[in-house]
Amino acid sequence: MSTVLVYLFATWGVSVLVSVLLARALRRADAEAGVQEEG
Repeated sequence: MSTVLVYLFATWGVSVLVSVLLARALRRADAEAGVQEEG
């Protein structure tokens, strides 16, 4: 049971990290393309 919880937590953490890195890359690509945020 504890092994499953560690696996789930590790998988969740990796997915959060990948999401943050992807968001940064997309934000940087938008800035380089000259796209301005609406708001």
